[in-house]
Amino acid sequence: MKLWMQLYKNDIIGVVKIFTLVLILILIFFKLPKVVKKYTLSQLDSEAIGVVDSIKQRKGINESLDGGKVVVKDYKIDYHFQIKSKRINKSEIIDRSSITLGQSIKLNKIEKGDSILIRYDSKNLERSSIDVFAYFK
Repeated sequence: MKLWMQLYKNDIIGVVKIFTLVLILILIFFKLPKVVKKYTLSQLDSEAIGVVDSIKQRKGINESLDGGKVVVKDYKIDYHFQIKSKRINKSEIIDRSSITLGQSIKLNKIEKGDSILIRYDSKNLERSSIDVFAYFK
């Protein structure tokens, strides 16, 4: 009887360890894009107001038990901003997994000509990014 209890206890511990590992991997998978985006923005030391030149939703099919569903995978935003009379044209792809649902709803309402907050590196003006965390709260 003691042998059976020992084996049973080891099986439960093994299952709990595997479950914990899988849970941690899932959390990393969903949180990593947001952490990377926030880190990238933290490396940019200046801000400017940019103007949206175009925004496109790139869609894909999300498979589920109920069948396929068309969802927005990411947004491709072309924008420009001006620093010291120099116009900088940029394009950025914002992955849907790197933003919240509320930010996604606000991104759906953005149109050509709208103003957006841009963070950029003052030493290298070509290095810039849309600050989705400040603008789309």
